[in-house]
Amino acid sequence: MKYRLENDGNYLLCLDIGDGIISSLKKFASSVGLRGAIFEGIGALNHAEIGYFDFLSKTYIRKTIDEQREILSLQGNIGIGPGGETIIHAHIILGDSEMNCVGGHLFEGVVSVTAEIYVRPVLDIIRSPNSITGLNLWDIGEEGNG
Repeated sequence: MKYRLENDGNYLLCLDIGDGIISSLKKFASSVGLRGAIFEGIGALNHAEIGYFDFLSKTYIRKTIDEQREILSLQGNIGIGPGGETIIHAHIILGDSEMNCVGGHLFEGVVSVTAEIYVRPVLDIIRSPNSITGLNLWDIGEEGNG
């Protein structure tokens, strides 16, 4: 993984073959002290674990993909969990050789060619457990506060 700080305070990340997208984003956030950011990217991978959150069961339905796919869209954010840990929340759309798409929550993806990711720092994104979903969701204060 390589990254560069731009003049506007944003970052460009370039992941290498074999890099994990989620693990690389965590490592990057830790190395620059990032506690809040929004990111987007493109590239290609040859392994991914994606999921769909089933609200009724409060669990993710997971799917593993072990073949070359284009990253058509990678979007997400970097935040801090209840224990101070870095949380990467990412969604991805992947395209296959027949131009079919599949997408969902990204648990991890392994780069096959490259992943080019634009990261825009924001104020700290704090995540707290949500009593309805059981997920650590954004805790940004009271409604309309800001």
